[in-house]
Amino acid sequence: MAVSLKKPRLAAVSRIALLLSLTGCASVVQNTPSTVLVAPLAGDATILATWVVLGEQGQAQARAITTATSCPELSQDGVTSRMQLRAAPASIAQRKTVSSAADSKASLFEVSSCEADLHAGVKTASIAGQLLPLPKATLQKIIVIGDTGCRLQKGSNYFQECNDAAKWAFAQVAKTAASFQPDLVIHVGDYHYRENACSLGNPSCAGSPWGYGWDKAGGADFVAPAAPLLAVAPWVMVRATSEIVHTAPVKAGGVLWTLDHCKRDVIAIAKPTIFKAITARPMQYL
Repeated sequence: MAVSLKKPRLAAVSRIALLLSLTGCASVVQNTPSTVLVAPLAGDATILATWVVLGEQGQAQARAITTATSCPELSQDGVTSRMQLRAAPASIAQRKTVSSAADSKASLFEVSSCEADLHAGVKTASIAGQLLPLPKATLQKIIVIGDTGCRLQKGSNYFQECNDAAKWAFAQVAKTAASFQPDLVIHVGDYHYRENACSLGNPSCAGSPWGYGWDKAGGADFVAPAAPLLAVAPWVMVRATSEIVHTAPVKAGGVLWTLDHCKRDVIAIAKPTIFKAITARPMQYL
């Protein structure tokens, strides 16, 4: 079930039984800017984010986003090893998108994405002192979310209130979901929607990051608001229409592939976009 943040809802599932459905998150937080910078880890200012994804055959992988020239070390049950580079910093020239050339721009990824497999049966794992959420043998609580990006699209004249956490509530939804201490998070896709600059004179999204680079919308649309939920449980990250191969050259497929995908050879089919800093090529940044 995809949970649209146009009308925020969140579902927590336990043993397939629905435990919770939140509606009207707008009443929870009022007039709080939701576009925030990605805060570095306390133990290492060069590391902007860490999380765990589940890939093929349930293989758990640790991920990290860093501004350093080398990947950080991963500690597993006290044994450390350096993570492998998933995607290096890059500047991708402006390419054809669904928007006009005048409303598009080059994509800048000034960060590196790093990865490392987690050993089966590992008891504790950490990056720069930050404990990672590990897979559990039995799943009691599963959070399912989707359609979480904040839409800025000139073609449809749709400019969502990205600066108001009451109206674009992903950060609040993620914080609330994290408080349930889920065993697994499933994101069903559509992570990024900030395709164009906010319309002139529109205070609800003025100054919002936009485009397909990590420097702009990559961190603001996903990593920053999702931080509380990334910290408490492993994720399964699925592609939707904004990330699938046939739309990747013109939408957000690249950034998402960088963030979430585990199989590298699939990535080469699509042209890079925003999630290059998060998953596999180009989604290897996630």
